[in-house]
Amino acid sequence: MLWIAADETQAEEQWPFAGGPFRPLKRPSVFFKNLPSDYLLALDAEKSVSCGPAELRRLLALARDTRAGMIYSDYYEKNGSRFAGRPLNDYQAGSLRDHFHFGPFFILSGAAVSSAVRKYGALPADPDSAFYDLRLRISLEHELIRVPEFLYTVSAKEKMPSKKTGRKSEAHFSYVARENLIRQKQLEKIATRHLRRLGAWLPPRPAADRQKEEILWKASIVIPVFNRRKTIADALQSALAQQTDFPFNILVVDNHSTDGTTKLLKTFAAQYPHVHHLVPSRHDLGIGGCWNEAIYSPLCGRYAVQLDSDDLYASPHTLQIMVNELRRGPCAMAVGSYTLVNEHLKKIPPGLIDHREWTARNGHNNLLRVDGIGAPRAFDTSILRRIGFPNVSYGEDYAAALRLSREYRIGRVYESVYLCRRWKDNTDAGLSVEKQNRNDFYKDRLRTLEIKARQQINEKEKSTENISDKNQKECCHSRAGGNPKFLNTGFRVALRLPGMTNEAVAAPPQTADRQTGSSVSLAPNQIFAEFPEGGSQTLHALCRALVESQKKSWPAFAAACRDLASVQTRELSLGDYSVTLQYNPARTVSSGAAVDAESIRKRPCFLCAENRPEEQSGILYRGDYQILCNPAPIFEHHLTVAALTHLPQDIRLSLDAFLDIAHDAARDYAVFYNGPACGASAPDHLHFQMIPARALPFLNELKEGSFPIAPSAILHRPAKNCDRRVLLFKSDHAGLLKEHMTRFLDAARKQLATQEEPLLNVFCTYGKHGWTITVFLRRKHRPDAYFAPGKSGIFVSPGAIDMAGVVITPRLADFERLTGNAIRSIYREVSLEGDTLNPIIEALL
Repeated sequence: MLWIAADETQAEEQWPFAGGPFRPLKRPSVFFKNLPSDYLLALDAEKSVSCGPAELRRLLALARDTRAGMIYSDYYEKNGSRFAGRPLNDYQAGSLRDHFHFGPFFILSGAAVSSAVRKYGALPADPDSAFYDLRLRISLEHELIRVPEFLYTVSAKEKMPSKKTGRKSEAHFSYVARENLIRQKQLEKIATRHLRRLGAWLPPRPAADRQKEEILWKASIVIPVFNRRKTIADALQSALAQQTDFPFNILVVDNHSTDGTTKLLKTFAAQYPHVHHLVPSRHDLGIGGCWNEAIYSPLCGRYAVQLDSDDLYASPHTLQIMVNELRRGPCAMAVGSYTLVNEHLKKIPPGLIDHREWTARNGHNNLLRVDGIGAPRAFDTSILRRIGFPNVSYGEDYAAALRLSREYRIGRVYESVYLCRRWKDNTDAGLSVEKQNRNDFYKDRLRTLEIKARQQINEKEKSTENISDKNQKECCHSRAGGNPKFLNTGFRVALRLPGMTNEAVAAPPQTADRQTGSSVSLAPNQIFAEFPEGGSQTLHALCRALVESQKKSWPAFAAACRDLASVQTRELSLGDYSVTLQYNPARTVSSGAAVDAESIRKRPCFLCAENRPEEQSGILYRGDYQILCNPAPIFEHHLTVAALTHLPQDIRLSLDAFLDIAHDAARDYAVFYNGPACGASAPDHLHFQMIPARALPFLNELKEGSFPIAPSAILHRPAKNCDRRVLLFKSDHAGLLKEHMTRFLDAARKQLATQEEPLLNVFCTYGKHGWTITVFLRRKHRPDAYFAPGKSGIFVSPGAIDMAGVVITPRLADFERLTGNAIRSIYREVSLEGDTLNPIIEALL
């Protein structure tokens, strides 16, 4: 029912109402079409609500002051003579579930309601569906605000007793009940339209890449357990009874049980060699953390299949059925159907839970509306390892399903293959209001984050399409002779660097020609060797041979190497980490290089082949780059990897080469990249650098575990303080690293409100567990002390090497006077602030 008031005065005068002006809401669109009121107060007709005039004025004042689309508050529940507070949850973008509880008494803005109906058309005839549709529409343009105050009291109206038949079905399964199918389809349509308006709707997801299955255990049954002595044996027996055409093992992650479960598991592990009893070293793990222990274990198979410690597989064929569904897609995840049973395995209402609401076309979108996906859940381990589980004990499965469905096809099995046991120690029934609120809020937060991620995908695809269309138009215009700034390739001749003026962009033809990115032909004397070139020599062996050859044939380089042997170094300890100061006068030119757009435009590019010393030669690397000896080395075997084409520094467009070089040069070399405005002395020419793999303190401390990183992780932040903002990306899958690095760059650009590459220095190493990318995030290139006059100045211009723990000091005075605290201050000054970094990380989760 709705009670309407033209303004606050009328509302106060007529409240509390006596038989009116509340009216039942039967034809929503007709009612809202010509709404005469500033406020609408909604009331659940099945509840008795008591709200005092002062509390009503409070609600109305907040509605006016905030211009919210909806105002709702906490309330008291009256049961006889007893009162209990009923707190509610704050509304957020992910509060898409149709059962979000606003309470039985709340205020709607008349203007917001009218606008929603005019802009998006008629509402459904059913009042419940109409309200769901209406509040989603309102949320697009207005806030839905909860007042954390108990502003009214609710008691149930008396009803005539009715005869009850059978056992009551659990309420949280109502969305999968067959009798609710028509209504659920209506709600799904409403939610899908809302996601489209939000820009978070995704088309059907593609199949996963088909991977080889060369692994001992084709599948692993994963059972997290804590204090389940009463049920774990039954779960294990159902797992051991599985009949498959592939080998499987059972990984039981015992989260430090204290009730005898551990002793029981040791007995099973001793009796059955393919049952593995895993006990985490950590004591702070939830169910999700226990899953991570299993999937990152070397014992984990090609597929990982769920079995809860108090549930059972319904037949000996469950594991085979689930793996077959994963293979058929191939899918990143497959989900079965289950039957609810009691302790004695007797079916209880609602019985079969098969999630028929899921469709291949729209299930991944509708998942943002409903609270679950089903069981048992089976995963492609190689894909699941890329994301892992959140370390929580509620919603960890839902979080993984949302993330995987964003990108991959999800397989479904609609026959019952699993028995979910309900008993007094495991049922979700009877949760306190506070715990239920926490659970609901967490899933709403997961949906909020997922919506943001899906919006990013659509924005990126839309941007790519726009760029493609623009380039096509510009290319056609150029071929017609219409725009002198474009060659017939469609690429702009003059590249715009940060800070470049329009005059600099309109550079003379002779300057612009070397910025076209066209291929360069190297003279025979400029090629020392090629890689790969049929022979058996490794890249690091060729690099060592190049250095020795250049010492003999290039006098200036030989002199630089002799000078390097006499540079001074000293160690500084800064608590959790150490740095090395290096006094290197030869780096004066590099440290003091002018990198503004105008200076770059005027000077010849020293990385272009035609401008290099005649004696300099290099290794032609995969036809696109040349590996050269750095003429002002910081370390022995300090190399520069220069692109053959004159294109600007851009890590996003050169990730393939970055990963390839790190792989080919392992394990002797680390590869690094300085951003165009963050240490690169040639920001106009794409290049990387290679240095000995053990030369940098920070990378050494990563390997030694001083700054721990998970054995297999996509995104990680060092656990210890290092006074720098660092992100680590680690994987043995190059495509996955590229994807996450691209997402990171997009998130950073958006957070920093720039179209330019974020300020960063990047290292990449390759080892037995794959690639590790280390990203130092910056807010400025040089500290203020660099520009200070006289003796107060510090001639330190931090690039990648400095950020990784070897600080170059071209002046002896700086080398002698710098202290650990001074270095710590420089790191903190040039690094990105934590408040800016945190939203970037949040966008990646």
